[in-house]
Amino acid sequence: KHAFYWDGDGVPGKGGRLIDLGAFGYRDSVAFSINDDDWVVVEGDSTNYKRDHMNFHCFLWHKEHPARRIATKAMSRFRGINRHGQVAGWHWPGDGGYEGIVWRDGKISLKGRILGWRHSAALAINARGDMVGWISKEGPAGAPGDRDSRLALLFGWGPLGTLGGTASHAYDINDGRWVVGAADTASGEPHAFLWRNDRMYDLNDLVMNRNDWLLTKAISVSNSGRIVGEGFRAGERRGFMLEPGKLVPRLRQPDENDSGEDYQHPDKARAGEVLLDEDHRKHRAEDDADLP
Repeated sequence: KHAFYWDGDGVPGKGGRLIDLGAFGYRDSVAFSINDDDWVVVEGDSTNYKRDHMNFHCFLWHKEHPARRIATKAMSRFRGINRHGQVAGWHWPGDGGYEGIVWRDGKISLKGRILGWRHSAALAINARGDMVGWISKEGPAGAPGDRDSRLALLFGWGPLGTLGGTASHAYDINDGRWVVGAADTASGEPHAFLWRNDRMYDLNDLVMNRNDWLLTKAISVSNSGRIVGEGFRAGERRGFMLEPGKLVPRLRQPDENDSGEDYQHPDKARAGEVLLDEDHRKHRAEDDADLP
């Protein structure tokens, strides 16, 4: 399998085309993210799980520039990129644990781990330098524990919690500091979540007329508030996209003392703008500036 880039709008033959990015000399490749300048984070993989532990190599691809290898001294993997060219990922520093890192123009910034947690990994980074991912305790043979032992993490803030269960993952963060991901409920079932203003919401509680959808994972959130992810409808796994204007203007209390009665969300400006508060509008209106 090869990574691809969708060039233009529309469908194949009508304004858009799919570009095969190749595998950079490796067996397979996957594209994980793209920034406003069309730089794509791609991972080449020649891992043979029967013989080798792993063999991953990450690159930045652009349709108008030569590909650049994201080289680090330690073994590393990368996932997210922001408009400033900062790439978020993790590496193996030699002590047996994973550690979240940021790469930019050949330089690495270490983001550390939380006391009591052996591993950390960064999956996304916004224009302000905020990073999200997960933390994990020790698993078999020193590797991170499986999905059930990980917690969603906002670097510099801490674990984001769950929806009543034991595990969660954060997959993306926008410039308004909205975080999306998946978190277990008390029954152990994963639900898509939105975290904002120090609070985690079950996206299934925020959508008007779900029509038998179960939203299980939110993968990406744009600065305009659109959320994409995956879930199930009628037992079939499908992708979804949520528009801010389609979110319910009257939300249900998501905490454990929920009476089941509707309440008016304090951030509501008018119907269809439940999730777009003044702080978020300010972030969107700010001029772009280089990070320090």
